Amino acid sequence: DLITDNGFSIMTIYERNQSDNAHSDTLYLGFGYIPTDNIEYAMSLDNDKASLTYKKNLNGFDIKMGSNYNFMGEIPDYGANLEISNKF
Repeated sequence: DLITDNGFSIMTIYERNQSDNAHSDTLYLGFGYIPTDNIEYAMSLDNDKASLTYKKNLNGFDIKMGSNYNFMGEIPDYGANLEISNKF
């Protein structure tokens, strides 16, 4: 993990699962950026999936928008979501 004073962060994880007859390798890669206390951007790559997230606090409401895409599947798999929450 690398976190800088100006708001950028990078995270990487490598996993190898091995059995007698086979193995699988997984690489996680994440990027983040926090320009102010109220906004956050993040991107992650997980094998064949990519996701983007945007978070912002607006007048006490937490707004989170996200998008994900599976770019290695035979059938494209795309998703988007919006969350709005408030803590009283």
